[in-house]
Amino acid sequence: MPTQAKLGYQTFLQRDDGTGTFNTIIEIFRLAGPSSKVDMKDATNMSSPSQTKEIIPGMEDPGQ
Repeated sequence: MPTQAKLGYQTFLQRDDGTGTFNTIIEIFRLAGPSSKVDMKDATNMSSPSQTKEIIPGMEDPGQ
């Protein structure tokens, strides 16, 4: 089974308004710059197919 690992990517800060409804307070959004790049992270688990290394995208560096 491929890894289910995730980074904190597309995470929202929410609060319950008292009625069981959650309202988003802060949203993290993607920034792009002229020299943006994404680091790749190892995310292999003990059930990785064919005992192979898996990678997932890391956090984006928007550059200058």
